[in-house]
This record gives sequence, structure tokens and C-alpha cells, in this order.
Amino acid sequence: MKFKYDSHLSRLNVDCPPKNYKFCEFRAFRYTFEDIQHRNNFLPVLIQKPLRANSFDDFKKCKGYGLSFYDSLKNAITNYLKLKKSFKKINKVIGTHIAEGYIHSDDGVVSKVNNDGHLTLHEYKNTDFGKNRFKIIQEIYNDEKTQRN
Repeated sequence: MKFKYDSHLSRLNVDCPPKNYKFCEFRAFRYTFEDIQHRNNFLPVLIQKPLRANSFDDFKKCKGYGLSFYDSLKNAITNYLKLKKSFKKINKVIGTHIAEGYIHSDDGVVSKVNNDGHLTLHEYKNTDFGKNRFKIIQEIYNDEKTQRN
């Protein structure tokens, strides 16, 4: 199957997505903006406008053409709060809310979950995470209850 960003992936000097990425089905959590239809909510870092990063090596670029997700709400919150400490404009770049949805095996291939609960999905060409696939479940940027946990 073709990947959504094949034209970018084919220019990299690494196997992208890596051969160890697998088909998988799971409940996933992703940082989003309050409006679930925001143009950057389901775009990879290296596709978003304005461009967030451009000095990556090819290995990091490969990840940058994938979508980041977390395996649990707790892991998503924990990592957001870590990022917020060092990245003051996080609310303008990766969002202010967390959305929950399901990744299906026909959406693409997925990395192994790392120690922080993060994983990367490389989408197939026809994958669409439109308004019915993910629902916002929590504000995180200004949520004082979240900040205390």
C-alpha cells in the first residue's frame, strides 16, 4: 500500500517507515487544538504550516512524516507537562487538548511504544482522521487539575 507522504519518504536515505513498524489496532491519544477540525491536528510535524522543524537528519525526518500518538491518557498528560516546562509556546504549536480515537490496521504501520508511551504512525494514502475518528476528551494546557497530577 502507498503511504500518504511517499513523495517525501522516498527522498530519505533511510528505510522509511522502518521495517519493524507493524500493523496494529489500539486506542490512541493525540494532542490537538480545541477545534477538532484545526488544519494541523492530524498533520505530521514536517507537513504542518508553519514548518516546526527542518534541521532533522533523515532518521528524525522519517519520524517527522509520521503522526505521534500515546498509548494512554496518563502518558499523554505526563509528556505534555514535561514538554510545557521547556517549550513555552506549546499551546500554539501542538495544541491545548487531548483527543482519543482508534487506530485500525488499515490506517498504516506503527512503531513500537517507547518508554514514555509514545508511538509513531505512518499513514496509508487513504487514511483520514476526520471529525468522526477522534473526539476531544480533555483540555490540558489550562487545566489546573491536570497540572496538579
